[in-house]
Formats: sequence, structure tokens, C-alpha cells
Amino acid sequence: MKSFFLLTVLVCSFFVLSVRASIVAPYWELADSENVTEFTFMVYGEIPVEQVDYAQPHYLGGELENKWNTFIKNYTQVSEQSIGFASTTVRFNKPVIYNAVQKVNKYVRKLLKKKNISRDEAEKIMNHVFDCANVICFEPDSKAFEQAIEDSESVENILAVFEHTHLVYK
Repeated sequence: MKSFFLLTVLVCSFFVLSVRASIVAPYWELADSENVTEFTFMVYGEIPVEQVDYAQPHYLGGELENKWNTFIKNYTQVSEQSIGFASTTVRFNKPVIYNAVQKVNKYVRKLLKKKNISRDEAEKIMNHVFDCANVICFEPDSKAFEQAIEDSESVENILAVFEHTHLVYK
């Protein structure tokens, strides 16, 4: 029984080490190799920047901090409970897109921390993701986009969906 247990632990640790050692293709290489649907959304004027009472900092700072706070304000609705327990309820608009942006944000932060991408490249990626998310939030027909994100099996595939999303300014 002890030998079986030790063998199991050995096999599991080998599997974990081999998974950690695997290299994932960057999203831009993945996007070229897969057949990803192109999405186009119209932007009339400028993408509005919301003024928030309590701004949350973003690890890339600057203009992206404003877009991050706009994203948070657009996608979350906080309602206070006036009767009963003093708790708040948070409702998410388009939770598929909200969760996808959160995953991409976390993934890019890890890539930047490990120095796999430059700060300029991280800013470019997150700038486009935040712009797309802030425009799509008010888009009435985003079911195909949301389905493409749901069908994505990894963060790299989610990034490929955002890469193939075009904003047309009118």
C-alpha cells in the first residue's frame, strides 16, 4: 500500500512539473493559427470615461487606470439593501465579458511580472481590451461575441477574440 501511495505521489509530482514547464504560445501566434471570427463594433464619437467616487488603481497606471475604472463602473451595479440585513448586492452587466476582461487583466499582469512582455506591449493589449469592453457594454447585440468568449478554452483564446475585434470610429 505504501509503495502504491509513493508511486502515485511521484507520478502526480512529475505531471505537475511537466505542466509547469510547458510553454504556452503567445496570443498573437495562437490567433494566426486558429480560425477566429472577426467582430466589428461602431463607436460614435469618443469612448466615454466615467468619473468614479473611489478610483481603483491599475497596475499599468495612467490612462489605463481611467479605462479600468470606467470598465468597473460600466459592468457592475451595486444596490444597497434598505430593509433587513445591511448588505449590498452587486449585479454584473454581461458577466461573460466582465469575467473575460478580469482573466485577461490577471494574465497580462503575470506576463509583465515574469518579464515575458514589455510594459508598452502590456499597455497596448490592455488598452484595446478595455476599449472593446467599454464599447460592447452598451451594444445591444453582443451575443455572438459573448459566445465566442464562452467557447474559448484558455486566456490566450480570449485574447485572440479581442484581437479580432475591431472598433470603427464614426
